[in-house]
Amino acid sequence: MSARIDRNEERVAAKREIGRLRAVIDRAGALAAQNASAEMIRSTLAEAVASSRVSSEIPEEYRWDAEDLDRGPFGDREGRAI
Repeated sequence: MSARIDRNEERVAAKREIGRLRAVIDRAGALAAQNASAEMIRSTLAEAVASSRVSSEIPEEYRWDAEDLDRGPFGDREGRAI
């Protein structure tokens, strides 16, 4: 029974964290819709990643640091391929 309660508590905590991260993504989307600077959007996302409780539980090879956020998935800060 205790294991079931623990799993339920974990689910509740995970749902809360997902909700918080969705709010951050919505905020970044709102900033983008307002033509906010890439730096402002990047800063908002970096802050969320840094403060995320889950980020400490992610294996090192899957973590994003500030440099990854600056570079982005396709290139450097200006979008040029690396």
